Amino acid sequence: MKPNNAPAKPIASQQSKIKQAKSATLLIIGGACVVIVFCLVASKTLISEASHQRRVISGKHAAVTQLKADIDAINTLSSQYKAFNSTATNIIGGTASGTGSSDGSNPQIVLDALPSQYDFPGLTASVEKLLSNRSIKLNSITGVDAEAANSSQVMPNPVPVVMNFSFSATSSFSGIKQLFKDFQLSIRPFHVVNIQLSGTDSQMTASASINTYYQPAKSLSITSQGVQ
Repeated sequence: MKPNNAPAKPIASQQSKIKQAKSATLLIIGGACVVIVFCLVASKTLISEASHQRRVISGKHAAVTQLKADIDAINTLSSQYKAFNSTATNIIGGTASGTGSSDGSNPQIVLDALPSQYDFPGLTASVEKLLSNRSIKLNSITGVDAEAANSSQVMPNPVPVVMNFSFSATSSFSGIKQLFKDFQLSIRPFHVVNIQLSGTDSQMTASASINTYYQPAKSLSITSQGVQ
């Protein structure tokens, strides 16, 4: 006689095939998920890299444009400087090649107007020369030589720095008047803080406190900029 559970073997075989099919399906789904995740991550990386490269290229184009503009500006400035330095008559009416008080090249006159270094001895020498040109007797000239406290280093954004001095001089009233007119007309800025006059028209003494200025040189630097 045949056993009563004879169909169990085909059923077990079918269940095994179903399990195998499910396992294969899960493997396929898992593999597909891995592929999809990989593609998403790779796509995000490629998009980010492409965006970065576009920013780099854009930055390079901007740098090249700026460089061309700077070269054009340098060439223009160079030609203007040569024209400014080659005039026979300077900007204050003197002779460029002369040695008088109004003579000298235009660049040197500009440097004299606003020196780039703190030079108190040079300032007093200039004031003494100004007085001697008017035959005015210099009684005294005082001030603080603070060169050690004033930096002459170049700066990115320099501003004028005050230099104060005081002097006492004797001349006629007209001579004193002309002296301060010379200070007013000087290419170097002089600001009279206070003045005291004493004496007569023919013998007058002027005591004054005056501010002048110097400005440190401007630094020029080439910077780099990173692209994020």
